[in-house]
Amino acid sequence: MKKYRAVKDSWIARGVAEEPIDFAIDSIRQGVRREHIIDGLTADYRRMSFLDATSLLNELYAAHGGEFRNAGRSGAALGTAMFVIGSGLTFFFLKYFSEGGFAAVPIRLLALPVLCALSGAGLLFKALVSPAKIEH
Repeated sequence: MKKYRAVKDSWIARGVAEEPIDFAIDSIRQGVRREHIIDGLTADYRRMSFLDATSLLNELYAAHGGEFRNAGRSGAALGTAMFVIGSGLTFFFLKYFSEGGFAAVPIRLLALPVLCALSGAGLLFKALVSPAKIEH
């Protein structure tokens, strides 16, 4: 909370109530999208204009470390692990099925590693294509 203190004090000095500023800080810390925070700040009971809300959010995001600081961190590692494990198991099952081994094992067993590999590839793609970190 210390990193937001300077921004909060400057906005209180401008005549803005403390409640909308606390709402914005809590929302940023929870990872709420910018549009939802602006909608909350410009609501009738908080009485902030759109320009003031945008300016406040820009200053708070600068103190926070960027708007997309917490975005897209978990997909790359999980996606890579799922893709490698799923691809390896798929290759293993296909190799032994094609050589006549595991004759009694149903083909449906192959669906699990294939789905694992495909979902891992999807997570990896999502993590690599997600928006870059933007500093304010």
